[in-house]
Amino acid sequence: MNTIERSERAIQNCKDILAKYLEFCNEERTPYVCNLKSTPQGYKEVEDFVIKVTIRGGNKVGFAIMEMERHLDPNYIIE
Repeated sequence: MNTIERSERAIQNCKDILAKYLEFCNEERTPYVCNLKSTPQGYKEVEDFVIKVTIRGGNKVGFAIMEMERHLDPNYIIE
């Protein structure tokens, strides 16, 4: 298996895990992400963000979702 195939598998694995997370989206913990995922364009935006944070940054999908929530929620204080 070459590097491109490994990368494609990693991205697909990330998408599969994300789909499971978003299937049971917690409106209390991540209201902005849960709302965003309700449209095809929003889902794609969440997917792109999570792939970027997990594949490039080496983080877990759950962490990436919370990171996105922090970016979207004006109530979070980002210092």
